[in-house]
Amino acid sequence: MSLSSFVAAARHPVWWGGRRGWGVMLGLAMRWGLRALVLAWTVALVAWLTLHWLILPRLDDWRPRIEAQASRALGHPVQIGQIAVHSAGWVPAFVLHNVVLRDTRGREALRLPRVSAALSVPSLLALQLRFEQLLIEGARLD
Repeated sequence: MSLSSFVAAARHPVWWGGRRGWGVMLGLAMRWGLRALVLAWTVALVAWLTLHWLILPRLDDWRPRIEAQASRALGHPVQIGQIAVHSAGWVPAFVLHNVVLRDTRGREALRLPRVSAALSVPSLLALQLRFEQLLIEGARLD
């Protein structure tokens, strides 16, 4: 068998299993796989941009809701003086200023002048809120 007849046979549709043979199916699978990959990256980019441009800059506006949720979780009233966001790169971070936990009588039980927190990127991908780093400075217990 000569080389030219081998090439001609390889180009024949029957060699690849007809019109919907393995070669065509592999090409379709690769195209759909590439589309799925591009879609996944697009969704991840939109989520990251939404977090950094829409959610984090307005985090201090949601302070009353965060205080209420923290109070429910801890079972004691929680007050947060200010929330400042510092997002550098992929890892969002924020600082809570003047966090106060009150006892059942409404007296100040714990004061945290500064709490720095960096969110965990893997937890954000899993749609959970977990911290990569949490730093509490100058805690005062009364």
